[in-house]
Amino acid sequence: MNASVTKEKSFHISPLSPDFGSILEPAPGATLPDPAEVMRLGQEAGALLLRGFSFELESFVEFTNRCCPAFSAYVGGGIRFRALNRDSLGAGGTVMSTTGSTQSFPIPLHGEMYYQKLRPDVVWFFCRQAPAEHGQTTVADGRLVFERLSPRTRDTLLSSRIRYIRELAADDWATSFMTDDPGELKRICDANDMTLEMRSDRSARIEYVAPAVFPAGENRHSLINSAILLWEFERAVVSGAAVAVLGAGAPEKPPMVVRFEDGREIPEQIMREIEEAADSATVRLNWRNGDVALVDNRVVMHGRRKTIGADRKVLVRLGNLN
Repeated sequence: MNASVTKEKSFHISPLSPDFGSILEPAPGATLPDPAEVMRLGQEAGALLLRGFSFELESFVEFTNRCCPAFSAYVGGGIRFRALNRDSLGAGGTVMSTTGSTQSFPIPLHGEMYYQKLRPDVVWFFCRQAPAEHGQTTVADGRLVFERLSPRTRDTLLSSRIRYIRELAADDWATSFMTDDPGELKRICDANDMTLEMRSDRSARIEYVAPAVFPAGENRHSLINSAILLWEFERAVVSGAAVAVLGAGAPEKPPMVVRFEDGREIPEQIMREIEEAADSATVRLNWRNGDVALVDNRVVMHGRRKTIGADRKVLVRLGNLN
């Protein structure tokens, strides 16, 4: 895509990368763009970076309110877990930090909340304070990732669903699901097509089965799920690497794992191939203060690079289109 100016001559559009994504910047004297146009451009590009509009928290909330009719408070969120629990920073708890008190460690690519039925259509990011070094948000179009896999792996993923398995102590599911009422937990699980097993000690086993790959237009599919994130986190917990990052907040065992539907572990060969394809399709958002980004959570995965220092403040808001 070549750099261009919209028909109103107020905004410049340029490519975020050669493969997908766009950057929207104002022409001199322009104000905020039309929300409907932003949503159209975002869905067309998969990822849209709004740069040069000097958003503050209040204007970020006001603008995203005009773009999406509903937002999620991240009920059932996998990264509502002990030291990783997200801080609520406004808009009824729908503006959040990403990983609690620290954003220093890397996060593998993933689709937001693909371990349950009710998940956001779009993910908004707001850069309140850009990191001095590294700390980029990463994005990868799941359609490109899928197309870069071998035919054998594509066939395996198309024919095999995956199972997300959560093992949570009472305090942990209360944090994740934002309730300590087992009846309310059951209601949430039912609404999300998740099975719930409550134990006598109030611990819970929660499972959800979903495709690994989703239709994404005519004759195309998108690899978008939470498998890479959970596969890497499981290995970090088992190896002890998670303790080095989270300290006493690290879990003794992974709170959530991903398997094939029949319970088999996903072979390392397949996961490494997926990671390699995802790496080849990854684009980095090099944050500047006041930037806002829109990511289409139906086709595009996102993650984070390791940050040097502790000054990164990138907030998130999870939006739905209906």
